[in-house]
Amino acid sequence: MPVSIPGNFTVTYGDVTSRVRSILNDDSAQIWTDTFLQNHVRNAYTWAANEITRMVDVTFTKVTAPGGDIVYTPTVAGQEQDLGEAGLLPNDLYLPIDLQFRANAQEEWQPVNRRDRLPERSTQIPERIYEWEWRNQSIWVVSANQPGLMRLRYISLLPTLSIAPDPILITNVLEALAHRTAYEAYKRRGQVPMAQSEKADAKEFMDQVLDHLILNDQYIGRRGERFGDSNGDGVSSNATTMFPG
Repeated sequence: MPVSIPGNFTVTYGDVTSRVRSILNDDSAQIWTDTFLQNHVRNAYTWAANEITRMVDVTFTKVTAPGGDIVYTPTVAGQEQDLGEAGLLPNDLYLPIDLQFRANAQEEWQPVNRRDRLPERSTQIPERIYEWEWRNQSIWVVSANQPGLMRLRYISLLPTLSIAPDPILITNVLEALAHRTAYEAYKRRGQVPMAQSEKADAKEFMDQVLDHLILNDQYIGRRGERFGDSNGDGVSSNATTMFPG
């Protein structure tokens, strides 16, 4: 069974292609050139990012602060406003998590409520941003009658891999990417048994990465205990301290 080597944390696109060719027994790139492997590496990178986002989306979470608050300028007060069309959203926005608003830097941030559909505000013009809707890959609000500042927490997109020095922005994922790329390369050539073997190896390496991320995301206050950690009667020996009150 594959074992992930501790310390393999920061790698580049070039490191991935080099490792892939080692797996494919083509270190001199006689068969598997960079051009041939490029799309396969990109697909493997997307696969890894999707696996992580599905299980631990905080891995790619960003906030437009500090120093990056969105300067909000209203359009027609009371009318719907597309923040993306206004150029107010980050270029790497994939999915929004939450939005905050304040009229100026002296105020505390206030949460903006997410709605499935924005209400009509033709008669009650809001003084600030109170609600937002995610629609057509953009954030829509009911335009306020005064400017302000916004702070967005969101899941980000990963940049496209193009040249060897481009960094892989996922920790300790070299082996998972390399074996997944090898799977795609073998599959492209119709070498199904080899492809399936590499696919299984990629999953095992990726599972290790996910295990680490999930454990890190499990705050101590919400961790439980394994079934065997009890006094033999099914009752945890730490039951009174794990769930106080």
